Amino acid sequence: MKLFKKAHPRHSEGSAGPAVIAVSLLSLLCILIFHFLPGSIISQNPGSGNAGKALSGNSAFTVGQAYAPFDIFHMENADFSAVIVSDLHYSSGVPLISSGGVSRQDNKDAFTRTLLAEVEAIRPDILILCGDNTDLGDLSSMESLSSLLQETEKAGIPVALCPGNHDYSLNSAADYSRLFAPLMHADSLDADSLSYSRLIGNCRLLVMDDNLGGNGIYGAFSDQTIEWLDSQLEAAEASGEFPILITHHNIFRGSIPEHEDNYVIQNEGLPGLLEQHHVRLVFSGHRHGQEIIHPETSSVYEIVSGFPSAYPFYFGVLKIEDGTVSYQAQSIDFQNYGADYGMQGLSGDYGNLPDMQQTFSDAIESMLEEKTLSRNDREKIRDLFLKFTDVSLRGELALYKQEILEDPSFHKMMMAIKDTNYGRWVQYAMEHTELPGTYLSLELTQDL
Repeated sequence: MKLFKKAHPRHSEGSAGPAVIAVSLLSLLCILIFHFLPGSIISQNPGSGNAGKALSGNSAFTVGQAYAPFDIFHMENADFSAVIVSDLHYSSGVPLISSGGVSRQDNKDAFTRTLLAEVEAIRPDILILCGDNTDLGDLSSMESLSSLLQETEKAGIPVALCPGNHDYSLNSAADYSRLFAPLMHADSLDADSLSYSRLIGNCRLLVMDDNLGGNGIYGAFSDQTIEWLDSQLEAAEASGEFPILITHHNIFRGSIPEHEDNYVIQNEGLPGLLEQHHVRLVFSGHRHGQEIIHPETSSVYEIVSGFPSAYPFYFGVLKIEDGTVSYQAQSIDFQNYGADYGMQGLSGDYGNLPDMQQTFSDAIESMLEEKTLSRNDREKIRDLFLKFTDVSLRGELALYKQEILEDPSFHKMMMAIKDTNYGRWVQYAMEHTELPGTYLSLELTQDL
């Protein structure tokens, strides 16, 4: 097998392809709560046949020459494959009051069953969950989700999951550990948290519990957990394993500066530790927005997974094959996998888009209500704002950023909304988004 390839230091080009475009009341509420309210902003047997396929952590990433969507149902030859989901916010089938204070009718059981049915059809080597697996961390929901995931494991798909801030809301770490321990199958456990490592083929998964701050205040690791992580990364290097870090909170940055501490893991030396041990791939969540972050000063790529029960209903698919790491976000196929659970109505077409557009249209109209603007300017600002929100939620802002910046209405829009959470979100996203959030193609090279 040809593992290493020559480096081509260019960004991927192309588009992520059409995403499912649909929206439900639940989706709209979650999007608005998260981003805009003050203070919130394949067919393989698991683990078999892969151990002899070397994937060295002592390698550098470069971005592939072009993005080409891969067929997720034909990954038999992959060295490693995974489905990645974050922020399920599962609940056991009763109306709930979310921690944001907004009542919503719950359909998460049917939604989760639909998603797991598609995962079982894809048959990855492992299903990875990046925290906030339950909405409120209540025992009933945790018990139900644990049962569902154990059924997925019995179907031949192992599961790796880290806790998020919501998972501790109404229970203890002991409850969480008791209910989800049957799924962990850890090769090593951290004595100071629920962090653990697991080897699948030749990929070393570092599944981290970053809830040291307690109940979602911020993400952090204790000194003891950092020491454990360091030792695990050293062992992975010595064995030639490929390390993948899995967290809930983010490694590099949050959504807007005012809320950075709520989103970024507070151990300042963490990115440097990952670079030191040649970790190149991190999966996180928490922000409910699909994004890929690769600071110029770092060799680490962080893939922030979107919110799967909101437009555009993304989960991620990862494969490593012949020295190439490929990732793409995929919209849930409700039509094919949701019929048994009454979810096929969420299957997307452009006919559903006006419902979501109306919500954001009402928001921008409210922000412009007291501004002195001509009717023509209002309409152009509204259209530009709707374009920004659409491409942002689809993880495609990087593809349209220059076009938006060059729009004659951009400056007028920013002046009108700059003092709102929407305005701060737009500004921060425009300044920091560099890569498309829905796909990544990276080559493993021998150059460090």
